[in-house]
Amino acid sequence: MIIQKLLRLWPLVRGRDRFFRMLPEAFKKKLDDLKNPVLLKNGLQIFVSKGDDLSRWLRCYGSYELETSNVIREYSKPGQIFVDVGANMGLFSLEAAQLLNLPVISFEPNPKIADLFSQLIQINAVDEKVKIFQVAVSNETCRATFVEHPSNKGGSALEVSGDAQEGSRYEVGVEQLDEYGLFQDHLAGLGLNVGLIKMDVEGA
Repeated sequence: MIIQKLLRLWPLVRGRDRFFRMLPEAFKKKLDDLKNPVLLKNGLQIFVSKGDDLSRWLRCYGSYELETSNVIREYSKPGQIFVDVGANMGLFSLEAAQLLNLPVISFEPNPKIADLFSQLIQINAVDEKVKIFQVAVSNETCRATFVEHPSNKGGSALEVSGDAQEGSRYEVGVEQLDEYGLFQDHLAGLGLNVGLIKMDVEGA
């Protein structure tokens, strides 16, 4: 698609969001039928979902939240572990593993997204560097309902009592990082310290 190719050449970060919101819905729906996985500007391949705003954004621009990527690059150090809480499709986890050569531990409770993420680990050849735990992280250990946002998978969240959130629902495990035995065992096996934790957990 010509418009998609032109958007990939967009030189400025400023104005991207506004222009993306102005794109006709018919054009965005056509994006859903393009090749999957998507090759990003940094060389990584990532699966995208139909009807998902972040997925359509990645198809258009080939990158996402460059400021976050820059912070991860700045504060990560060789020989330390990057922990990605709320990994979603694994964009930042894959960057840390392949581009920064860091061991990565990721948390993503959405079963569909976690499955796609697992496939991406194989496709991007970082299966020896990335470990996924399919649980949510919060300040208590329990079971909870996870609600998948219908048009923005990154906006999915644990259901808050009394909230009338729309979307597919899944029962998921919720763990505390300091108390989660499988996480602590994996840390001990790596024999390295955690250097940086990125948390994007929609208020959890």
